Amino acid sequence: MNNWETKNILVVVKAYPSLSIKYGETVCVAGITEEGKFVRLYPVSFRDMSYDKWFHKYQWINLRIQRHSKDSRPESYRPDLENIKLGELISTTKDPTWSKRRKYVIPLVSNSMCEIIEEAKVNKRSLGIFKPKEIISFDVTLGE
Repeated sequence: MNNWETKNILVVVKAYPSLSIKYGETVCVAGITEEGKFVRLYPVSFRDMSYDKWFHKYQWINLRIQRHSKDSRPESYRPDLENIKLGELISTTKDPTWSKRRKYVIPLVSNSMCEIIEEAKVNKRSLGIFKPKEIISFDVTLGE
């Protein structure tokens, strides 16, 4: 399987590093393509990458990806991190930068978590965003 394609991806999630026997320390990265589709990039040996290739959440990256042959989830791709190119970092300041994020994120918001779970059961998708219908409580605990 050698069907590589080059994509621009807006990074929206970088998972906490975990240890893998096969890959060492890796992270799973989720992003959104320019076409508005979710992608999961794995494995990403983030700390082993040269510092000039480290990317941030809400930063565009350009890289080659291919379907992940051992992961049947529809969004899963293997990244070619050797030739990654870093693009624009969309900051968290108010407009106009938030509107740049909204352009890609809002169209992917699901009606509910239940909808995401049902679609995952039939392998239609495994990544999703939803807006809670109601916030019942919100607790903040500060450490010492």
